[in-house]
Amino acid sequence: MANRAAGKGYENEDNYENIRFKFIGIENIHVMRSSLQKLLEVQIVKAMLYLKIMSAVLDIEPDRRVLTIPMKSGFNEV
Repeated sequence: MANRAAGKGYENEDNYENIRFKFIGIENIHVMRSSLQKLLEVQIVKAMLYLKIMSAVLDIEPDRRVLTIPMKSGFNEV
């Protein structure tokens, strides 16, 4: 609550309808955001590796290009 008193680090409940804030012991949301970004990056690398292996085994090059569009368009940004 110290952050709220200082006017920082806290969402204004008036900006949202039908919500209820619940604090669940996350001390630093910035660290959590960074961890989530790293997890997403690992999953994207795994997906790219899978597609590379599959394209080597099967003739799926056109499909691979379509499947990688979200990864190249910034879809993975958090």
